[in-house]
Parts: sequence; C-alpha cells; structure tokens
Amino acid sequence: MATGLVAAGRTEALASLRDWLDPKNMSTRAWGERDDAERARPWGWRYWQAMPRKGEICIWFDGWYGDLFDLAFNKAKSAVVEYMAQEIVQLERMLGADGVRILKWHFDIDSLTQRRRVKKLLADDLNRWRISEQDRRNCRRFGRVVRAHALSQSLTDHRGAGWTRYGDAYKGRQAAPLARQLLSVMTTRPPGAAQSRWRPPSGRSAQLRALASASGARADDDAQVLLQHQSRFAHAIQARRWKKRSLVIVLEGMDAAGKSSATKRVIATMDPRQYQILPTRAPSPDEEAHPYLWRFWSGLPARGHVSIFDRSWYGRVLVERVRGFARPADWARAYAEIVEFERQLTEHRIIVAKFWFAMSKQEQARRFAQRKAAPLKRFKIDPQDWENRKHWDAFQTAAADMLACTDSRHAPWTVIPADDKAHARAALLQSLCRTLDHAAD
Repeated sequence: MATGLVAAGRTEALASLRDWLDPKNMSTRAWGERDDAERARPWGWRYWQAMPRKGEICIWFDGWYGDLFDLAFNKAKSAVVEYMAQEIVQLERMLGADGVRILKWHFDIDSLTQRRRVKKLLADDLNRWRISEQDRRNCRRFGRVVRAHALSQSLTDHRGAGWTRYGDAYKGRQAAPLARQLLSVMTTRPPGAAQSRWRPPSGRSAQLRALASASGARADDDAQVLLQHQSRFAHAIQARRWKKRSLVIVLEGMDAAGKSSATKRVIATMDPRQYQILPTRAPSPDEEAHPYLWRFWSGLPARGHVSIFDRSWYGRVLVERVRGFARPADWARAYAEIVEFERQLTEHRIIVAKFWFAMSKQEQARRFAQRKAAPLKRFKIDPQDWENRKHWDAFQTAAADMLACTDSRHAPWTVIPADDKAHARAALLQSLCRTLDHAAD
C-alpha cells in the first residue's frame, strides 16, 4: 500500500521494484472514482475484487487509504474519520491472520522541493501529463494535505501493519530500502495468529435444545397460504422503495434439510433477472489461494437485487470445523470476522436474512434412503453426505455455537423446523416477508 505527496517520487520508486521481481507475480493497481457497480455495493467490494492470490505481490496506489485521506482532507467529523480508520484496521488484521502480509509506505517531500519539481514537470512536454489538476490543487494546499496524511496514518498504525515513511524518492533514491524491506517480509516467517483456547458461548445449551426439538412457531402449510406468501414477497421486492435496498438470503442446515426445495419456492414468482443462486461447495484452488471471505464478496447483490446462498461463509465454523479442514485458530476467529462482514453489508443497506433448517437425525436418514432409492434423486446424495452424517453430534454442537456467536441485531438467525418440508417452506416465506416489512419501517 503506497501513499505519498505529489512529486515525491512514489511512482519511480515502486517502478524500480520491477527490475528485480518477476513481473508475472507482481501487479500494480490504482483506483479512481467509483463506477456504478462499485457504488451499488459495500465499501470494501472493489478492494476484495482486486485481492491478490497467495504467492503474488500487488502494489496498490492509495487503496483504501485514498478513502480515509479524502475524509480527513475534507475535514469530515472526527467520529466519521475514526470509524473508517477502525474498519481499515479490522480488515488489515483479518487479512494478516489469513496470511496476507501488508506493507504500508508513505513518500514525503518538502514544499519547496515539491514546487520546483512540479514546475519542472509542467514545463516538460513529455511529462506534463503526470501532474493533474487535482495534483496542482493539492500542491497549493500542502499543509492541509500533510495533516490529512498524518491523521490517517496515526489512526491506522498498528502492530499487524505499521507505516514506514520514506523521504524524497525521486529518481529511485529510495529503491534500495524498499527492496530490502520487501525482501525481509518475503523471507521471514509471518507472526503466528494469536492462539486462544476455545470457550463455548454462554447460552449454547438453549441453542442445542432449539436444534434438537426444532421448536418454534409453525407456519400454515396450506398451498394457498404459501402462494400468498410468495406473492407478498415478490411484490415487496418490486416496490419502488426496494430499489435502494438489496437482500442476501443465507440458507444453512444439515444435508437433505430441504434448502434447495425451499429456494425454489422463494424464486417461484420472482423475475429471474433480479436474483442469483449461489451454491457454496468446497473451495477451488483459486479460492483457496485468496483470503477466506474473498469468494463471497463477488456474489453480493447490487441494489434492488437478491443473492441466495445455499450454504455460505458459515462453512468455516461448520463443516470446516467439524471435519478438520480449518485449524482451530482459524475457525475460532471466524465468528467475529463473520459478524463484522455482515455488519458491513447491513451498513450498506443490504438486508441479511439467515436461516438454519433444523431437522432430526431420523428424518435425515429417511430422506437419504428415499434419495438413494429414487433414480432421479440419487445425484442429490454423495459419499460426503454419508461421511458428514457420522459426525452428526459434532455438527449440532458446531451449529449451536454458530447461532450463539453470530446472532446479531443487524443479522439475526431464524431457526426453521424442517422435518416437515411444507411447513419449512411456508415458514421461510413468512419470515422473509416479515423481514422486508420490518426493513421498510
């Protein structure tokens, strides 16, 4: 991450790194004004799309610090600036825990040297393009720019990703220190994630009872009532007020709990152009090469649209925890990261509706046998489903912990009794309608 003052030599210094790095594994990225797709999604969406793979180096000009600098420079309220800084620090700590090494460089220059250099560049026909009108305005407000950078850095200098300040880097004067620092990071072992003993959350026993009994209000399973809920839901997301919102539906539950059939009832009366269904499977090699949440950011809906996740980011604290695909330190910290992720979504006016389809072990066995006996349904069950069934009790414990740790005011869980599919489908539609009505209040 590189920030700097106008004409401080930032571009030249970073370009010098190409002389000794393999260009196939190094890229640079700069951002301008947000386009329509970026404005229609949460603040961090544009940065997650550009996140480098493991083993790659990406040099970002300003990055999210461009957003923080703009707030500080334009003298936004202190609470607003500090809030943005806190979001950045949380993001960097999460990326660091996921193996991303973050270097933050700032390139300085004194005002007299800056004026002389800008004047020289403007007089050079080949280099005049390098000084934009915005750069010229920033030069005239040198002190204000310096103070905005200093504030941004003071609020975001933390142990996981501290700032390094370099002096005038014009004509590659700081190339050697940059290279040494980058080489040091590449050849030293990253600090290990904090190891904390996992403690089951308070209230887990109540959650376990809820899962075991699948208790709760049962929706009327009459076909006409279900149709009414479908119609009500479809009209709600076609309303004019909905165009400023979007909806993420998260469906979790044991194998054969009826998530797919419930999804069909949700989309039955919807415009296909308005929704997307995103089944979450085992991560691909490309997805494994990025931080854990990376693959889910690309599926977030634009305003006025719906994304349905058939399984989701909760796999980290469910199947990955139970089957040992994730280290205890990784799934233990995922609860807080998921809550923060969902808070960012709701802050952007995305409604997050989360459902756990609770079913009994006996009902799952019956559905597995039914699928195995039906030629047209055999594809819906595979060896992994049978393997997961062997860990039934561990999944119930993990699900209870998930509900207790990630049930938040901005994204609460709804437990759907799923032994009766008709009841489950109607209950899902009823809850979605109530959620949309509540969001409109």
